[in-house]
Amino acid sequence: MGVGNTRSLNTAFYKHCIDRRDKWHSESMDTIILTTLAAS
Repeated sequence: MGVGNTRSLNTAFYKHCIDRRDKWHSESMDTIILTTLAAS
């Protein structure tokens, strides 16, 4: 996979996390998002 494809997946995943966070607004979800972004 190229960098562009990976970035697109990360963006889609991030948006998914934001949508989930609207329903389950918790610090643990924030931590997951930050950890995921830091690892990408």
